Amino acid sequence: MVRTKKFDEDAVLDKAVDLFRRQGYQGTTPRELTEQLGISRSSLYDTYGDKRSLFIKVMKRYKRNRANQLKSVQQRSVNALQSIRTIFQMTVDECFVDADPKGCFLVNAIIELAPRETELINLVSDCMKDHEDVLYQLIRQGIADRQIKRIAHPKAAARYLVNALYGISISVKAGADRKLCSEIIRNTLSPIEP
Repeated sequence: MVRTKKFDEDAVLDKAVDLFRRQGYQGTTPRELTEQLGISRSSLYDTYGDKRSLFIKVMKRYKRNRANQLKSVQQRSVNALQSIRTIFQMTVDECFVDADPKGCFLVNAIIELAPRETELINLVSDCMKDHEDVLYQLIRQGIADRQIKRIAHPKAAARYLVNALYGISISVKAGADRKLCSEIIRNTLSPIEP
C-alpha cells in the first residue's frame, strides 16, 4: 500500500532554505534536517534524496521564487528607478529577515561550496543572470521614460548593479547594518539617477 505524504513538499523546502542559510550546508546535519523540517528520516530520503540532493532542490526553489519576485517587480513597474530600489530593498530585507543577519542564501552557498560544486555555481550564475536581465530591462525602460539618465552601455550598468546587489549580502555577513545598506544603495544608484 502506498503511503500518502503528510507534509507539503514546498513548505519543507522553504524551511530548509532558512536552516541552510543559518547553518550552511556543511554545518547542517541530517538529524537537524529532520527535526527542523518536521519530517521523518525516511520521508526526507524518499522525497528529496540525500542531503546534497535536498540542497540542490532547495536552491532551485529559491532561484525560481526569486525570479518570480523579480518579474513581479518588473511587471508592476511604473517608475524604473524606484523598481530598481525595490529590488535592492528586497535583498536587504531578506538579509535581515530576523534578529540574526544571515546574508543571501545563494551568496552564502557559493562562498561555502565553490569551486568544487559546478551544479551549484551554475544555479547561482543563472540567478545572477535573472537579476541582470530584469535590471537591464528596467534600465532601458527608465532611460526611455527619462527616469534614469542616458547610459552608453545599459547591459554593463545592469552587471554593475548585480555585483552591488550581491555585494550587499556579503557586507551584511561582515556586519553591515540596515543604515549602512541604505547608504550603499544610495551610492550605488546615484550614477544612474537623472
